[in-house]
Amino acid sequence: MTYDPSLQPISPDTMANLKMVKGAVLDLGRIHLVELTRVVESKEIVTDYKTKNRVLGTIRESVEQIDAMLAAIVRELEAAGKLAGAVRQTLGVIDGVHAVFFEREGRVTHIWTVLSADDRSVEEAVYAGERKIIDKLGSTPLDFHLVVRDGRPLDERFPRATCLYKRTLR
Repeated sequence: MTYDPSLQPISPDTMANLKMVKGAVLDLGRIHLVELTRVVESKEIVTDYKTKNRVLGTIRESVEQIDAMLAAIVRELEAAGKLAGAVRQTLGVIDGVHAVFFEREGRVTHIWTVLSADDRSVEEAVYAGERKIIDKLGSTPLDFHLVVRDGRPLDERFPRATCLYKRTLR
């Protein structure tokens, strides 16, 4: 079990920094493309026009692939931030919720809500919170699980999951 305090809603500054990094990588790719074009044309490494175009096309495809990968990273970070924020704002405020864990399995995110005790009113509040999260996140595939603490250490019960929220003792 890991507790990752960095899994919180992504601030606008962080998102701006990620977009700036993405822009810098793309600029670097474009610079390399221009430089390789100059080298290919001036040094006559490739004299055949079709071969030269194939080489340049491959380089352009690489830049496009980098762009797609970075865009996917930004989307993933935005989704993780929205999920963490929604969980904290809805489930984390319910008295009786001891902890919330998540784990990704393919495209599905499993969310385990751990209750301090078996209490029907807390369960109903959690179900209402889960509906709010589903409404807020829309198409994100989520699989909710509700469990009651049984005395076992949480890291044994959820060995691969990440802790999104854990109630601190006051």
